[in-house]
This record gives sequence, C-alpha cells and structure tokens, in this order.
Amino acid sequence: MSNNPLQKYFRQPKIFIQLPSMGVYYDHGMVDGDIQRIPVYGMTGMDEILAKTPDALLNGESTVRIISSCCPAISDPWSLSSIDLEVVLSAIRIATYGEKVTVSKKCENCDTENDYDISLSNVIDYFKTVKYDFTIKYSDLNIVLRPLTYRQNTDFSIKNFQLQQKFKQLSDIDDPEKQQDLLSLLYKEVGLLQKEVYAVGIDCIENSDNKVTEKAFIQEFLDNCDKEIFDLIRNRINENNQKSSMQPVTVVCSNCNHNQEITVSLDQADFFGRA
Repeated sequence: MSNNPLQKYFRQPKIFIQLPSMGVYYDHGMVDGDIQRIPVYGMTGMDEILAKTPDALLNGESTVRIISSCCPAISDPWSLSSIDLEVVLSAIRIATYGEKVTVSKKCENCDTENDYDISLSNVIDYFKTVKYDFTIKYSDLNIVLRPLTYRQNTDFSIKNFQLQQKFKQLSDIDDPEKQQDLLSLLYKEVGLLQKEVYAVGIDCIENSDNKVTEKAFIQEFLDNCDKEIFDLIRNRINENNQKSSMQPVTVVCSNCNHNQEITVSLDQADFFGRA
C-alpha cells in the first residue's frame, strides 16, 4: 500500500515527559524508547468521545484506550503504577487543550461562584519532586512495598463503589434487625477489602532467612501480626497514596478574598473535558 498523502497532517508529539517511577516497577518492554523522554500526543476526536462514555469510564477502559492512543510508547497502560498515572493524564490533557484546566468552585464564605485556572505543568513539576518511602524496617523484618497498578486501583475502586451502593440500599430495609445484620456484614466486607489492598501493596517481606512474596502468606501475616506492625504498613501505604494523588491548590475568592483549597477532579469525564 502506498503512503497516505495526508500523512503530514497526522498528529505529532506535543510534549515529552519523564515517568516519576523511572520504570522501576515495570517489566522489560513496558516502555518503548527513552523512559525519560516519552512522547505525548493530543487526543483524537474518537478519544474525546471515549472520555465521555460512562460505562467505559467506570471500568477504566476509556482511560486505557486514551493512554494507548496518546502515549503509544507505553505498551500496557493497565500496568502503569499509581505514581506515574497522574503525570501521564496531565500530559495528555496539556497536549490536547493546553496547560490550564478551569475548575469552578463556590466560595465557602460568601457563596460566590469562581472559575480558577489550574496549571497542569505545575502538577507535573510536583510529581517530579515527590519522594516515596517503600521500605519499612521492624525488628529483623524488612517489609518492601510497591505502588498499585492502574488495573489494581480500578478493580479496588469498582469493589468499593459496589460496597457504597449496598450501604445506600440499607435505608430501604424496614426491619431494624435485618438492617443491622446486613450493616455488620458490609463492615466486614469493607475490612476484608482494605486488607486485600494492603496485601497487594506489599511486594515482599524478608528477614535473614526468608524472602516471602506469596500473597497468601502475606495476607496471613497481616491477619496475625501485632497491631503495631499493621499500623506501620497501613500508615506508610496511606502516606504514599496521598503523595501520589493530585494535591490541593489554594485559591482566593474574587468577591471576599477568602482562601480555600480546590483539587482537580480525577473523574475522567471532567478531567478530559474541554476547559
């Protein structure tokens, strides 16, 4: 087949990014080319339609397809780690619409509706400087953590969403005793889900004699370890998760000069919508 004479009008990379993880958590071939200079293209019209498809948004499929389209150097977007995801999404948004995203927020002091332009370049700069601590030392144990992949995060988010829906349905139950029984079961499910998240977030646990990577053994360890150890793991994972999330930005109300914080929504329909 001959070359398309319209090829010179095809998309070209708009910006280049470096992944914060530097590929530490990826298999060989996950990123094609220089991991410190990944080309990012703007979205196509079809990508924009995908970004507004509710079902595909909920299960993460639209985000994966958009990343594949706009960052073809990333071979498996489902395997992107949580510490890289926001940089990739911000870069795609910049390449498509520019570096500013407009966020509307009502002032909590005077109820004035304000529009604020948030710089996504600043978001990318923030993630370049974040330092994570994925190692916990306790007695003779060395507990090594790892960030969740986009697949894992999406699966846990769906499970959490389903649980929240069940909580909402409790109000439809008239029998107080049955309602209390179901509430107890739901709290148990929440606890099990939380422990599953922590178990997946542990890469290995080692001492001078053994290195344990089997998830069943790690889960059993979490079920039976002292509260002090469990709290160390939980707090460190939560710390790292907070660092890898979009950070709040302080803004000033145009009417009363009141300061408050806003955060760019990570809901993909909002995030990729034109500012």
